[in-house]
This record gives sequence, structure tokens and C-alpha cells, in this order.
Amino acid sequence: MSFFSPRAKILERCKEITTCESIPKLREIKNRAKAWETYYKVSGLGLEAKNLGAELKIRAERRMGEILSRMKLQEGYRTPMRLRNEIPLLEDLGISKIQSFRYRQLVKIDEKEFEKFFIDLRAKFKEITTSALLNVIDKIETSQECRLLLRHNYSLLTNILDCLQ
Repeated sequence: MSFFSPRAKILERCKEITTCESIPKLREIKNRAKAWETYYKVSGLGLEAKNLGAELKIRAERRMGEILSRMKLQEGYRTPMRLRNEIPLLEDLGISKIQSFRYRQLVKIDEKEFEKFFIDLRAKFKEITTSALLNVIDKIETSQECRLLLRHNYSLLTNILDCLQ
């Protein structure tokens, strides 16, 4: 089996992910990608092949996050009885609460930074993982919060100095 054949399949699946609106279909793609990733990790056939599976898995997770963010989901027993049959539970979709949270977190990074994440890790010959991407997202959010805090403190300091003069 040549390396380019699996890569072509992965690229084909990536295109499929971008248009997919079905959580079960995306879960299937994610699970297959996870199996791919595990196989190549255990077989020792190389980090690049393993990372292709990891990238596909993360793309499917992010797409599920996009869909989940738009969906109206039940809030347990607080959902009115008349709506319980119309609005799905996470468990009906085969997703746990933690998975839902993580998938929605993946949507917080813009497309440009998302693609840059894969390019950077491939260039550094590092393992691509969902946790690594979540760490990047956390750092971006933290730096944005710091900038806002600095702006706020600067304006406070300016006001104090104005009052003292």
C-alpha cells in the first residue's frame, strides 16, 4: 500500500466533513480516523501517517462542535414535556457532555489559526492531538483576556491620574 493512497482518502474525507450535517456520520468518520491513527501509531509506520488520522479526527470533532453549537438540545428534565420528542439529548446523538464541551471548544479558534495549528505541528514533526489544539485555544483566549484587562486597567489608571491633576 502506498502512502499516497491513504493520504488521498484522508483528503477526500476532509472534504466530506466540511459539508456533512449529520452527527452520526461525523462520529463514524471520527471513529474510523481514530482507528487509523491508532493503527499507524502501533505499527510504527511513521508519525506523518498517524497524524493524518489525528487531523481527520480533529476536523470531524470540530465540525460536530459547529453543528452542536447551532442545535437546540434538551436541558435534561427542565425541557418541557411537549418538546422532549422534538429536541434530542446528547446521549441520543452518542455524545457525552465532556465530548460536547470539547467539540464546542474547538470551534472557538478561527479557520486560519486552525489550519496553522496543523501546519506548525507537521513542520516540527510533533504529534497532532485534540489536547494540543485545546491548549492552543486556551492560550489564545488567555492572551485576549489579558489584553482586555490591560486596556481596562490602562483606562482606570488614566482616569485616576486625571483626577489627581
